[in-house]
Amino acid sequence: MKTPFKALIFCLCVINYAVADEFPAEAWRTLRSGSVWMRELPVSKNELGRRFEAVALMKASVSEWEHVLLDYARYPEFMPHVATTRIEKLDAKRDALEYTLALPMGYTKRYRLAMSPSATKDGFELAWRKLDWPGLAATDTVRDTQGAWRVTLDAHAPDQVLIRYQVYTDPGAVPFGTGWIVDLLSERSVPDVVEKTRDRIKQLRAPVPSR
Repeated sequence: MKTPFKALIFCLCVINYAVADEFPAEAWRTLRSGSVWMRELPVSKNELGRRFEAVALMKASVSEWEHVLLDYARYPEFMPHVATTRIEKLDAKRDALEYTLALPMGYTKRYRLAMSPSATKDGFELAWRKLDWPGLAATDTVRDTQGAWRVTLDAHAPDQVLIRYQVYTDPGAVPFGTGWIVDLLSERSVPDVVEKTRDRIKQLRAPVPSR
């Protein structure tokens, strides 16, 4: 008996989702050792940039991560290369976050992002996408960037969370000899962002020394 076409499409979608959502054995070994694991994810044929995901485990609560990730004003204190931030209310559920990245050799990049937090069934998500920034030259920003933080309870350890940080970046044209900026804004910085955010939570837990 032939499989109905609609049913076949549904099956393929389920299979693709399941494969994309699973981690290989070496990933779990890395995560359980306390390190950040990273992989490159596929992009569509219309996307010119690259997409990466960094994953980590931590003995923490979802609310701890939510508190730190929503405190945009303090990003310069711990996020790699973030020099300044400015927050503006877009609507009841979203903020516009303008920030400047200070890169080596005096280069800077500036973004304006729509930040969209939401509760999930077993955790918290913070998604973002690039907004237009009138008056900002193309060389001062990137063509496109979008991504999400997803923090969920670890099914295997109730006192632990699984942190997933996905980011897509299309830097657009870069000046000759500055190709390192492309790597820094994508592959090289992704695991560092997760590590520094995890360190921030540990820092906030540390007792304040008495005088």
